[in-house]
Amino acid sequence: ESCLRNEIMLCNKFLENDERNFHVWNYRLTIFKMIYQFFKQNFWDFLKEELEFTLKMIKKSFSNFSAWHYRSKLITLDLVNKNISWNSSEILEYFKEDLFYIKNAIFTDPRDQSPWNYYNWILSNITPIFVKSINCDKYIVNLKLSQKIPFDELLKLSITNETNNDSENSKDLNLKEFLANDFVK
Repeated sequence: ESCLRNEIMLCNKFLENDERNFHVWNYRLTIFKMIYQFFKQNFWDFLKEELEFTLKMIKKSFSNFSAWHYRSKLITLDLVNKNISWNSSEILEYFKEDLFYIKNAIFTDPRDQSPWNYYNWILSNITPIFVKSINCDKYIVNLKLSQKIPFDELLKLSITNETNNDSENSKDLNLKEFLANDFVK
């Protein structure tokens, strides 16, 4: 573990010279994964340190996309550790500090894509899944969704008329019923 921690310190030195060096950030992520794989007993403390490090780097430069991206990789595990679901009411509280920095970054330079990309990542994870496109070919309906979902969650679909959302126009169908009915021509 001490060897891996030394590698993290080496990454810190490189990032002092070039805080956006994506090669160093990528290597840091590799080390992070190794600590997770081989030293799980100390991993959650290390995760907390890394999350603090990313905020330090983001505060130093809002336009550091590598820091924002690395943070997104860490947060996924932190949510699991804290037992917070993306669709829970706690998620906005969890991201309160991140949203503060995103807001400041956008006001500082609205054209900088780094905070916008991170903001998009948050939104894409907390918003419902929607159909991006639909193609029909005789008996096959191909749906392109806004994000990947496990197959077993796809077996139950809710079809809603977007112009009128009352329950009369909403049908809860399983996949077999959906394919058997004439909803799309």
